[in-house]
Amino acid sequence: MSDGYKNKKISRNSSFIKKKKTKKKNLNIALEENFVYRFRHLREFAKSKGIDLTATLEKDIINFIKKAEEKFSITEEDWKSVKKCPKCGSELVVRNYKDKSFYGCSSYPKCNFTTSINDE
Repeated sequence: MSDGYKNKKISRNSSFIKKKKTKKKNLNIALEENFVYRFRHLREFAKSKGIDLTATLEKDIINFIKKAEEKFSITEEDWKSVKKCPKCGSELVVRNYKDKSFYGCSSYPKCNFTTSINDE
């Protein structure tokens, strides 16, 4: 009888974890929806006032990229040095799992190549 109790306890804990993950996912979705709503409102407002929002955003994004390049010492060569997967030739991208980061193939799941970021 104690085995049945243990199994019930485990299932209760796992359902609690699932609920916690679901709440976090729902919060992320709500934040994304709020952002989309606010952006649509901004776009409509700008359109009604005759403001070219695309040009404004483009300038702001370019300025943001330039500041980030300066702050993190990113050069033109850094942008060009895209790592390639030795198995299939696709680009390698930074992947995160738990507290670890690594390079993984952008063609995943077709190609499952991974390598440590420290192996550079």
